[in-house]
Amino acid sequence: MPLTNTNPSMLNSHRIGMCAAEKTGVDRISELPDNVLRRILCRLPLNEAARTTVLGDAWRSSWISFLISDFDDELFPDRDSYTDPFVPFVNEHLQRLCNQQRLSLQRFKLCVKNYHLHLPDYLDHWIKLAAAHNVKHLHLNRPRYNRFSVFPPSIYAQSLQVLELCGGRLSEPEGYSIDSLKFPSLKQLHFREIQSSENLLMSLINSCPLLEQLSIISCSDLFSLRLCGLAKLKSLDLARGCIQSLHIDQAENLESFVYSVDYYGIPCRVKITGCRKLKLLKLENIKVTRQWLTLLSDFPSLESLQIRLCYIDGRFKIPNPHLKHLELSTPFLCICHPVLDDSISLNSFTYRGHIKPHCLQNINTSTVQIAKFVLMYNHLHTHEFFQLRQFLSAFSQAKILKLHINSFHKVEFQIRELKEKQNFQDKILKHVRLTVKDFTRSESYKDFVDGLIWAIRVQILSIKILPRDNFDFIRSIQLIEVLCKRLISITKGLCCASSHSRCWRHYFKSVKVVWSENQSCDCERLLELLPEFPLHDLHSISFKFKY
Repeated sequence: MPLTNTNPSMLNSHRIGMCAAEKTGVDRISELPDNVLRRILCRLPLNEAARTTVLGDAWRSSWISFLISDFDDELFPDRDSYTDPFVPFVNEHLQRLCNQQRLSLQRFKLCVKNYHLHLPDYLDHWIKLAAAHNVKHLHLNRPRYNRFSVFPPSIYAQSLQVLELCGGRLSEPEGYSIDSLKFPSLKQLHFREIQSSENLLMSLINSCPLLEQLSIISCSDLFSLRLCGLAKLKSLDLARGCIQSLHIDQAENLESFVYSVDYYGIPCRVKITGCRKLKLLKLENIKVTRQWLTLLSDFPSLESLQIRLCYIDGRFKIPNPHLKHLELSTPFLCICHPVLDDSISLNSFTYRGHIKPHCLQNINTSTVQIAKFVLMYNHLHTHEFFQLRQFLSAFSQAKILKLHINSFHKVEFQIRELKEKQNFQDKILKHVRLTVKDFTRSESYKDFVDGLIWAIRVQILSIKILPRDNFDFIRSIQLIEVLCKRLISITKGLCCASSHSRCWRHYFKSVKVVWSENQSCDCERLLELLPEFPLHDLHSISFKFKY
């Protein structure tokens, strides 16, 4: 790429840097060792790395001696069946780089999403060039069903520390045996939408003695996986696959394990031994059998347990004494009762789905500092607001409570339906951060606000303002307007005069609206200001109540 097309903003940055250097007398950044400058370059996009050549001789020397090669064919939109500038560009650029005798490539990244007639003729040559210059990070992203999608044998470079393959077919190359394909230096291995035999895949994985991170995502041909002897492995991600038999043996340094399947209900025989340092376990879209639950006692160091969209029927015990974060997300018809020992002191708790107060009966919530609830309804009625009141009262000690409510069709709240409900003194929540999405009818906001201010009693209520290009941006503003009007109506005392259950609006003395560190007003003034607000700069508006 031409190095003379320098962005003016980069020149301005250079001038600012030179001014700072003039004040101190020393340009300390340019005096950094060459290997440090190279590390800085490797974290920049290719075009930005090229522009550093204007910053001085040290940067120019680092650019010449060490480069990162990232290529993406989507950056070449002006192409047709007769002209294809992408392949010649990559070939010319890579050849120029590799003409430098002392060149050491940190990364070669090739993202191909379109058809290129001559790509198969060059791909193996490009990878060999990168391997000859000790490439450490190889990333190939190709269309899965491309008829030229077989990865060349040159990917088995001995210098590799990171290998990422996406959307292709991995085959045993001619003249090689499976046992001879090894990655002695590899620390990270990532497969996505890869077609391969189970034997080849497992042989490659188990021949990486230094492997620390492994991810296998959407590889539908893999039904059985056995990992053994990976003593350095710290992170394992098996997502959206069809694995029916999983055996992990003696991964003694494994700290993070994510497991999910592509189709709900796929049975999986699982055996995990020697992973006593595991800290994070995430299960998604699976039926959590007794076999899975029995494994929990084999993870004494577990700190975070995430169970998302999993079917767990009945009571299940969580025996992990160091557990700090628990996340539950269950299908609508699933009735689960997690049981935690009283000695477990959760710091954070996340719940996704429909309100089911009984699921908290055996969880000690008194130590939770951050709670998050993502609640989804087709119809949100008075009874659900009553359940919400019971549900949230268990988290009055939490410093922050994040509440996301999605209601796709209708919201109804009738205070007269609560006459027979017990009027208990609610605990005051400290800070509720509210996000509302997918309300299809603006008239639902009046009922939603009435139900909300009956259900919770709070010191600070923050309403998130979604980005302007988001479909729910206008609705978040409408919600704020309706809330302001309902709070102003406190002097009339009409909202729950006919009910024995009075909402918390009758217990607070004043409310202050805050939208930045130095900006506040009352509700009436906020209604006047809203049409003129620079809403693109706002993330939320907070209502602070004094009782």
